[in-house]
Amino acid sequence: EEDVILQRLTPAIKTTISYYPDLQAFFREFSETEAGVVALDYTGVFADVPDLMYYDDVHYTPQGNKIIAQRLSDDIVAALEQKSK
Repeated sequence: EEDVILQRLTPAIKTTISYYPDLQAFFREFSETEAGVVALDYTGVFADVPDLMYYDDVHYTPQGNKIIAQRLSDDIVAALEQKSK
């Protein structure tokens, strides 16, 4: 299934993916140096999910949206709890 997905990716998406390590490093450093900025990296959010989470190159399925919404909700709660300490 992963091979099928990789074959369907457009050249623009493949190029974007190649920049992920640099983008992750940039946003991690930025969030460490800028007060009040939190960078959330969800690039691996579907790593343990066996089902296809995308309709196409960039649009999530309803299940994919639910997984991301839950993760975002958990991260917001954790950030608020950390801030209140």
